[in-house]
Amino acid sequence: MSSDHFHYAETSSLTHMIADMLQRLTSHNDQIPLSSSTLTRFHSRAPPNISILDYLRRIVKYASVERVCLLILLVYIDRVCERNRSFTISSLTVHRFIITGVTVACKALCDSFLQNSMYAKVGGISTKELNVLEIEFLTLIGWDLTASAERLQDYYRNLVRQHPGFRMIPHAEILSPPADTGSVAGGPSSGDWTGTSKFVAASEAADQLQQQQQQQQQQQQGQHPLQPQPPQPQHQQVLSVDVEMSAEA
Repeated sequence: MSSDHFHYAETSSLTHMIADMLQRLTSHNDQIPLSSSTLTRFHSRAPPNISILDYLRRIVKYASVERVCLLILLVYIDRVCERNRSFTISSLTVHRFIITGVTVACKALCDSFLQNSMYAKVGGISTKELNVLEIEFLTLIGWDLTASAERLQDYYRNLVRQHPGFRMIPHAEILSPPADTGSVAGGPSSGDWTGTSKFVAASEAADQLQQQQQQQQQQQQGQHPLQPQPPQPQHQQVLSVDVEMSAEA
């Protein structure tokens, strides 16, 4: 069984889901009183004017960040918070954490990466500050910058399930939709399920399929539907799992 399906997710979808999760996390942690003993180099005096989503999009666009470097940010958050109980991802720390995390992730996981001066420019901070933040980040995380494909896939699967706007659909069916229907939600697959940005079309296809099945049942029972539909394609399904997210300080 392959465990690297997060590689198939569209970068824009992954960016959106991660930003949404970070926004909920910061909203929760912003309620925790701030004291001088918990201040770090990642704290800003006031929340930046750019949203988390726009900030991530900017970094992805101008630094050409790979999917794995985005997803592993969630692993980094858990590791840093486990090792440093007083550290929290809040509206005062999240932006500096993101640009620093992306910087070290690209260096640790990618064959090619940019210079710190470029990451700093994209992140809106000075190169000197990013250099200091990088050292601080490595200290906080204990230089533990990699993760297995299985663990990253677990984080990705949970991320998709926690997001109400995304469904889990077979990657194989996205690549090869049925020729007779053009639907992105194909027949049942024996492979793993992976979330993609095709959830809207998949949901619509599933709803249409359900209506067609109901109409066929009515026709078999001698009833006539109000609006006849074209012949029903082979069985299709969309897997949707809703999991409540637990945001920790």
